[in-house]
Amino acid sequence: MTPMEFRTIRLKNRITQEQLADFLDLTRMTIFKYEKGRDPIPKPIGMIMDLIDCGLISKTDVVN
Repeated sequence: MTPMEFRTIRLKNRITQEQLADFLDLTRMTIFKYEKGRDPIPKPIGMIMDLIDCGLISKTDVVN
């Protein structure tokens, strides 16, 4: 998954960096670094983003 794909999925689902970080048990800065391409996106994180993208994980799942 590219940084642009990662960010696009997050924005398309109206999820903030903070909400996604909390859901993935990461920091907001880590999400920022993934989106800027400063850190590689681990495969398991990319797979979770794919599940969000196809609707198997909803925004409600992420923010609650």
